[in-house]
Amino acid sequence: MLPENFPDAFAPSLVATTHDLLTEEVVAARLSISVKTLRNWRWQGRGPRFLRLGRAVRYSPAEIELWLKTCVRRSTTGGEQP
Repeated sequence: MLPENFPDAFAPSLVATTHDLLTEEVVAARLSISVKTLRNWRWQGRGPRFLRLGRAVRYSPAEIELWLKTCVRRSTTGGEQP
């Protein structure tokens, strides 16, 4: 339930996006890393951007895709990107 003073313009997009948010367990599994690694990245300011909803941490699938695109490299030496 949304608060009475919540702007109506945000309600449709909020409902559409919160339904698709991913837990850290799901993201870790999709990236083939441990939840601990994902938490460490978050603490270090690395990894995909996330949402904090109270104590819960959630990830947008779109943010995961954007972050993955920044990880693409042509070489293991240097920071050369495609």
